[in-house]
Amino acid sequence: MKNKIITLMMVLLLILSMTMTSMAQEGIKKDGLTASEMIQKGIYNQSQTVKVTSELNSHKKFTGYSIEKIPDPNNEGKFIEEEQKIDESMDDKSYVVGIIEESEKSRKEYYKSISLIDPLSTSEQFWDQNVFYGRMGENKWIKKVMDPVFIEILRETDKEVINRFATYDKDTLIDGKEYYVINLNAKNDVRKEIALKVMDKICDKSLLETNPEINKEEIKKQLLKKFAYSNINTSSKYYINKDTKILEFIDKTEIGTITIDKMNIEMSNTIKYKYYDFNQPVNFPEILPEDVQE
Repeated sequence: MKNKIITLMMVLLLILSMTMTSMAQEGIKKDGLTASEMIQKGIYNQSQTVKVTSELNSHKKFTGYSIEKIPDPNNEGKFIEEEQKIDESMDDKSYVVGIIEESEKSRKEYYKSISLIDPLSTSEQFWDQNVFYGRMGENKWIKKVMDPVFIEILRETDKEVINRFATYDKDTLIDGKEYYVINLNAKNDVRKEIALKVMDKICDKSLLETNPEINKEEIKKQLLKKFAYSNINTSSKYYINKDTKILEFIDKTEIGTITIDKMNIEMSNTIKYKYYDFNQPVNFPEILPEDVQE
């Protein structure tokens, strides 16, 4: 049952993003850039390829009911669904390695997570544009195709909340290098409000200029469903190298709840990211049709 819960969490958390609630600083600039301009430069104007590692400390409490498939006693080889009551907690420490490749026309991301508590427990996630693949261990890949307009809305929402709520902290020194430090504090309700406004802007433009078949109401339902599933507050510190203006570290905490059907998940995560090997060759997994779960 734990593997099923972890798989559900992995798929859902991929579409969760930050929500900002701290007020942007007015008039404070460093090297001629406001905090929002600095972080936009560090994140979106950096390299075409980058490697990333992260360390995750996670606590989750599962309550409610899960739907489990069990053998049907009346039909050999068949399964029936049964509700099972859940009340358990899970602590985990994991190490993640990843690669990102981005150009004007495409974006790919791949991450492999290894549990430090159970080294045999691994998971992989691969984004190819708007197509997501995920798997646990050596199982077949789960494939999920996201609406590209939906993905664009989430990414543009990220940029908008950074524009509005990024704030400078005190500069710091790490391993002899100087870094700008930028705070981003996030709540779900504010991000929801901004995402709906971004949706109106993007959908109206797309409807008029590129794709008359876009269903704006359906996209709105997807957004509202996403925010209904999760109520996550995040607090992050972004470390941007003073010399290169490139993002190199993130310290992040996530606290909140996620609901999947009748299951409620309380979560508390602390994550440390490190970005390195900018513009170096990277290799992504090759996923064949027979490798994907039907």
